[in-house]
Amino acid sequence: MSTGDSELDKKLDILMEKLKKATTKEEKTILHPINLKGKGPHFYWSINDKMFLEVPVPSELYVMANKGLKDGKFYVFSPGSWNKGVVYLIPEEIVVFIGDN
Repeated sequence: MSTGDSELDKKLDILMEKLKKATTKEEKTILHPINLKGKGPHFYWSINDKMFLEVPVPSELYVMANKGLKDGKFYVFSPGSWNKGVVYLIPEEIVVFIGDN
């Protein structure tokens, strides 16, 4: 699309690039919902608290896809309670992906 004025077209192109950068994020955190195999409570390392915490089954858990694996363990986010999210390291063998909504 052209306005007929080349100088105005250049300014509009620059403005559109700035708007495009402002409305897109460089890195997105992608969360995939999961369940854990087994029954009863599990204890896993909490990155936030730097200690083992109980993860009840079932829980609302999400694998943080952009973080990858660390020593065969996924970074797993839980919204937790009292508006305090928790990130756990959970072995990949017990993670069951349930699909995106």
